[in-house]
Amino acid sequence: MNDDNTATFQDWADALYSLSRSPSERRSFPCPNCGVRALQIVYVGNPESHVGYCSLWCDNCRYGIQPSRVIIPDGVDFFPFSTDPDVVAAAIPDFREVYPDEDVDDEDEEEGDEDREMPTR
Repeated sequence: MNDDNTATFQDWADALYSLSRSPSERRSFPCPNCGVRALQIVYVGNPESHVGYCSLWCDNCRYGIQPSRVIIPDGVDFFPFSTDPDVVAAAIPDFREVYPDEDVDDEDEEEGDEDREMPTR
């Protein structure tokens, strides 16, 4: 297991974006931290709007992110918000969460996001 995190929150967000565009190809995406193809993702959300949160982690290095307000891709299994929290917790192993860098300027983030449009409903 890799004890050092070399990937930024943005690297993980980019991986999530790629996964959301091709959820059935999850095993073909390398971990942004260690490079191993061992990414896992669990979604929890609203069954009508398909908006919720997720946990994205690597089974190899055990780093990942837990962003909220994500669009759950069509055809992906997810837990409704009404699911018992113990059931959701059992589906997500302990991993070290990567957080956004506090030094990132919001204007810089917005400029970088202009080229990429997130899926919406």
